[in-house]
Amino acid sequence: MSDPYHLIPGVMEPKTNCKIHYAHVITAFVTLAMILIVTIITSVTVNNVDSTLSETNTIINDLKVILPEIQEGYILYHDLTEVLCADGNFTRVYPKYREKICGGKPHGL
Repeated sequence: MSDPYHLIPGVMEPKTNCKIHYAHVITAFVTLAMILIVTIITSVTVNNVDSTLSETNTIINDLKVILPEIQEGYILYHDLTEVLCADGNFTRVYPKYREKICGGKPHGL
């Protein structure tokens, strides 16, 4: 019993046809598995980016509260150093602090 279809161009023997079919099915499943893996990795990455964005927004909101206080403290520091460095008693009694705050020279003397 010979297969009359093997003489037609493009038609293969049943055994070869079966191998090609199984290779096609395996390729389809491997492709679907790869798509699933890429989708899971993308989902995890998006979740991490969302978490990072949420934490960044929290930090920015905290900085909006803290920065005005820092600026106010910086202004008070400069006002205080001007007063202390101009005070002769302070620069004479506390020479170590005078060096740190006033730069070493007494301004009020």
